[in-house]
Amino acid sequence: MPEAPQHDRPTVPPSRWRWIAVAASLGVIAGGLILARPGSDDSSDTTAAASSSSTAVTTASQAPPPTAPASTVPSLPPLVAEFSPFVNDSIVSRTNPIPNSPHIPEAAEVYVDPVGGDDAGAGTRAAPVASLEAAQTIARRLLKPGSGDVVVYLRGGVHQRDRTFTIDFQDSGRGGHDMVYRSYPGEQAILDGGVPITGWQPTTGSIVVASVPERIESMRQFFADGKRQPRARSATALGTADEFITGELFGRQRNVAMAVDSELVAGLARPEDLELVYVGVAIAGHGVLSSNGEERLRPSWKAHRLPVTAATAIGDGTTRLDIGAGALYHASERGYEPLALLPTDPFYLENALELLDEPGEWYFHPIERQIYWWPPSEAALADAWAPTTETLLNVDGTPRRPVRNVRFEGIVFRHAAYTVPNEEGYTVSQAANWFTGWRPAEWMEVDGARHPYLDGVRFPGLPGAAVEMDSARDITFRSNVFTALGAVGVMLHNDVRRVVLDGNLFVDISAAALVAGHPVHDVIDQPMEGPISLLTFTNNVVDRAAAEFTASVGVQLTKVAGADVSHNLFRDLPYSALSLGWGWNTNPSSDVHRAITVESNYFENVVNTLYDGAPIYLLGPVAEPGAARSDYVQIRRNFANNAGAGDQFKAPSDSVEPGFTKRPGVQLDEGSRNVLINDNVFAGSTVWLQVTGWHAHGREPGWADSLALIGGRNWSDTADSVPRDLSLIGVSPARLFSASEIPTAAREIMLAAGLEPRVAMPPLP
Repeated sequence: MPEAPQHDRPTVPPSRWRWIAVAASLGVIAGGLILARPGSDDSSDTTAAASSSSTAVTTASQAPPPTAPASTVPSLPPLVAEFSPFVNDSIVSRTNPIPNSPHIPEAAEVYVDPVGGDDAGAGTRAAPVASLEAAQTIARRLLKPGSGDVVVYLRGGVHQRDRTFTIDFQDSGRGGHDMVYRSYPGEQAILDGGVPITGWQPTTGSIVVASVPERIESMRQFFADGKRQPRARSATALGTADEFITGELFGRQRNVAMAVDSELVAGLARPEDLELVYVGVAIAGHGVLSSNGEERLRPSWKAHRLPVTAATAIGDGTTRLDIGAGALYHASERGYEPLALLPTDPFYLENALELLDEPGEWYFHPIERQIYWWPPSEAALADAWAPTTETLLNVDGTPRRPVRNVRFEGIVFRHAAYTVPNEEGYTVSQAANWFTGWRPAEWMEVDGARHPYLDGVRFPGLPGAAVEMDSARDITFRSNVFTALGAVGVMLHNDVRRVVLDGNLFVDISAAALVAGHPVHDVIDQPMEGPISLLTFTNNVVDRAAAEFTASVGVQLTKVAGADVSHNLFRDLPYSALSLGWGWNTNPSSDVHRAITVESNYFENVVNTLYDGAPIYLLGPVAEPGAARSDYVQIRRNFANNAGAGDQFKAPSDSVEPGFTKRPGVQLDEGSRNVLINDNVFAGSTVWLQVTGWHAHGREPGWADSLALIGGRNWSDTADSVPRDLSLIGVSPARLFSASEIPTAAREIMLAAGLEPRVAMPPLP
């Protein structure tokens, strides 16, 4: 058991003390007020619960400075007020107590202290080392068969990382024991890939400026006082682009530039820093105005970011904007045709000093190497960070020498950067898979062998991640925090088996919280390939993922053989919360994607920006035709609570393509098969179930039978489904309920969805 610390150390990160002081001055106890979710079966409780739940509850992390007026919480829909675990700060909070760390008996111990450590030390509690690398060297000497667990204790505070911490087969636990990296009991260690920005000087108005450290060459994420700060941007441009301009690309004529109204870029000193952002494409009639003259922006599942490399006036009040890395080609010519980008589609410009006109906005000048910013508060000014290191942790084995038996507990992974889209852009293929802004994974080229997937030009691939994993077995992440990250949180690339992610907090992540598998993994047929199998993702919170790359999802299991996704919370996501599969109906076989359980999860305010997504979304084949029931995707006892959705997502169907709806409860997209959907509750969905291929294939003999869909005992506040007559063998219509009349069986599902009672979420740093 670890000895008591010899020196005083706060059990709360120093940056949080001011919040506790504010809480004390307001008479609020750190740890928050917890609003219990009622367990009564009496549906008459709904109104009373809604009334009490919608009252403003202030905890330490919400409290404004004493001089600021207190904000009020708007009234919530009854189903949100009664059943949401997010109605106060008890789930995602800076004031949560640090969960207790269970004792590890007879473990060999190594100590890392970023404040008082010295790499010349012995790594004991009395003489800790300062770096993870030094601790790793000592731990490897202790990893011997029969020696028991080896624990590296990370003392509380910021462990700054200017490079990736990599573990390989030498760091594996031995003899059935584990190699453990964990925060010291009662403290919270932060692996931080950023650098603090200080020395702010006033400039014009409310804008301040500071020089950045030498290691910062490029920026696209910036955080202050625990919050993401937006890059300077323009208003949405409507009808200001005239045409796409073709040029030589990949040996052929493709879209490489666009002609826009010169007024858009007039007065910009560095138009080559700009990014054109398309989030929500106006494809309804390909216009921007409805018949009554109001703006008509219908979201799509495509969201692109196109890097401008040059701006040239071409006459008649028009300027040519050159787009780098083939991004315009990928956005306008490689997408699903009705959703392909057009010149008339609305966009906005991002990343110019002249556009900096709102609190929180910022701009990085790459030549001056200075960041300009309008700080939203003094607290933000004192706690500003620029991410610089892309990957904080790499669990890097090989098929012959995988990493085994490693655990990570109670650690914060924060401020991982991702700047590749500055040059290559972000153009969406599907969810976590992009046409640009990615690099091939190392496992795809091994010992001179090259995966055939790489032989084509610009196939979709995956972005970077704060934690990456290849060729690993029996890896556990428990009670960690993944926050303020520039791309994906955790990425399981290849050949990863028996991974557990339990009780973790994923908050404010630019792309997906978790991506498992790769589009190439329909069939494992190359010597460097291995499946992602036996994945457990339980009792995690995914909150505000896809914050920058909005067509990303909360969790994507691209191709996984065996997974348990249960008792998780998903909130505030622009696109799908849980996306399973890849390949549409063009890949009729899959010997990998199978045996996935999705059970007792809670979803709130998801698919709130794009469309053609769902809380639970499936794409491509699951197992083979005639597979055993155990190989199905089994969706059961989940509660998708989108009762607070905006009006734009409540339309029952799409005017251009009636076969689509904006947000179903479950979406079975092209090629999906072998799915069981039982005992779920859907609120605020346009339809409870959507089978995308129905309108194209529903009349084909045997097509419906081939889907092997089974469903029953589901509840929804809308009776609609697509297909509307639900003439699918094995699927019965959903039972209708309302907020004022909730059947007992539905209420039990709604109350049980989400975190299990044993789980205590760690605090945000």
